[in-house]
Amino acid sequence: MSSEAPAVAVDALSRAVAQLEAATASEDWDEVAAQLGRQRRFMAQWLPRCEQLSPEVRGALHDILSRYHAVLYALEAARERVRQLLRTPPSLTARERAYLEA
Repeated sequence: MSSEAPAVAVDALSRAVAQLEAATASEDWDEVAAQLGRQRRFMAQWLPRCEQLSPEVRGALHDILSRYHAVLYALEAARERVRQLLRTPPSLTARERAYLEA
């Protein structure tokens, strides 16, 4: 692997994480799942071939992993919101209750 390859790969991964963050912000969970799968496969192939990384590349990877952590936290928070919605029936307004009782 050339000495420039890790920096190029980190740049590509950083752009991909930005797309992942955008999908998370818009709560497009299908896109989040697709992005996570693609990026996991990329990292699984790329990282083992990196024998030595410069401090800049290590710093960039740390930043990317921190951003991933934030995405995973948002994903877990969304899952918990769905769990809560599934456990508790929606509260009805007085107008909706009156309609159902009629």
